[in-house]
Amino acid sequence: MLSIDVIGDKIILFYELDWGQSTDFVFKAMETNGYYPLKGVFIIAPENIKESENIDSEIEIVIGKLVNDYYEIDNKVIDTSPYRVFIHKSVSIRLEFFIAHYHISVLRKLAEICKQDIYIGFDIENELSERTSPATIIPLDVFKNLLKTFPNSTELKKYSYARIDKIMRDYLEISTDYLEDYEKYLSKKEIKKPSPAITVSKTIREGEYLKYTGLLNILKEMLVNEKSYSEEDWQSGILEILCLIYPQYIKSIPKVRLTDVENGTHREMDFILVSVTGTFDIVEIKKAYGVQIMTKNVYRDNYAASRELTGTVMQIEKYIQYLNKWGKGGERILNDRLKGQIPTNIELRICNPLGIIIMGRSNNLDSKQRRDYEIVKREYRNIAEIITYDELVERLERLIAKFEH
Repeated sequence: MLSIDVIGDKIILFYELDWGQSTDFVFKAMETNGYYPLKGVFIIAPENIKESENIDSEIEIVIGKLVNDYYEIDNKVIDTSPYRVFIHKSVSIRLEFFIAHYHISVLRKLAEICKQDIYIGFDIENELSERTSPATIIPLDVFKNLLKTFPNSTELKKYSYARIDKIMRDYLEISTDYLEDYEKYLSKKEIKKPSPAITVSKTIREGEYLKYTGLLNILKEMLVNEKSYSEEDWQSGILEILCLIYPQYIKSIPKVRLTDVENGTHREMDFILVSVTGTFDIVEIKKAYGVQIMTKNVYRDNYAASRELTGTVMQIEKYIQYLNKWGKGGERILNDRLKGQIPTNIELRICNPLGIIIMGRSNNLDSKQRRDYEIVKREYRNIAEIITYDELVERLERLIAKFEH
């Protein structure tokens, strides 16, 4: 019978023989071969044997020693050399950590897959900061869930029947559907999904909540004190918010000149937003105060887009037309002209650019105006977004609500 215990700074494996049996055969095997294979899992050598009073009927085997905060398991005993296994001193060490059903060596299997040192049970913050050599770091709950995945005798029996059933079904009338029985057993077997070695979900949610709360406060402060901002500072602040709300954009570039190849003239886009792939979209940012987005007059029971909005849309539509006609030659010119303003590993590409318009307020629209405003926003083919500042506030509030709980 095998059992395990921690005594002092050592992990001791106890191999107790049945009553009346002697341990002589173990020592004779070690004399002949230099080692004794115990249960197909432990490789016992004379230097691992601890002197004890009952050595004739029970062998005490030292399989690990405390080194700093970890018990280092003798990799010769568990046959994982050259890889080492460490178990944190806070872990209650059990025999099942080493041996699974049908004499499966748990740690040997792990080492064969990981092919590096293994640390079981650890302090996330300290371990990540202090660990320098390559290692697989496994939290205790993950390791325990792993142990549950090893097949027990029932599962192995059902699996063997299912294999025979699959081969022999064409030749014999088999009354029981062993394949179905095996599948049902697997579906009922509860195996908890291991949590990741480093749980980042909570940290990310807290970080996102703080980020969007900060952006919302900045935006509200800007809207209250809009008149105190210069146009340049206003646009710069709104661009910062946009790039954080839309993470596909990594860079905003102001005053980008393009060429109308048909007329040989030049235009200047206020801003472009560059994505991680090098494509870019055009941004027009107008202030909020005094900018109308919908007319106050009704035509055939409908409200129309204001001149400010339609004029801005037309301007972006023309820019997009010029860019598409500019083509590959334009891409080369833009990349040369903007060198130093874009990351070195990104090349600008003109690929169906879209427009984004930030302007005006929508909190003063009645329900009918708001309905027609939603229709207007969808009728411009090349405009990805038309956003009022109130909609930007709402978007941030919804993002914050997403990360609050």
